[in-house]
Amino acid sequence: MLSPQDLQQVAEDLLKLYRELEDELLASAAEKLMRLNLQDAAAAEKLAARLAAEAETRLGEMARQQQETLRSIFEKAADLALKQDAPVYARAGLAVPEQRSAALQQVIEETLQTTQATVSSMANTTPPGLQDAVIWAA
Repeated sequence: MLSPQDLQQVAEDLLKLYRELEDELLASAAEKLMRLNLQDAAAAEKLAARLAAEAETRLGEMARQQQETLRSIFEKAADLALKQDAPVYARAGLAVPEQRSAALQQVIEETLQTTQATVSSMANTTPPGLQDAVIWAA
């Protein structure tokens, strides 16, 4: 059966992808800033606000996709683990756990909530941080 550590690894892999997107957004902002020779604070603030809005949109899309993908991965992993473990339960004379037992669903939900909280926290700090970085750099 897949361990909680295996499921946690999936969550960590998705968070790594998020961090890579965050790095890409910062690199894109730096490139745009270098191309524009901003002379006044108002122009820098306008660019910063636009880049922050773009980042927020992309991060929101990623968060929605991530949640759906993560739920699907966890549910498929749980189903596969139960199928693989069924012969072991049978040999031991035990009933095979239900495919969608309350305990299994609770593990999936708790892992999803933890991952979602982390992604939300990152999504809430990235656009303002990006905006501040652009203004400071200009």
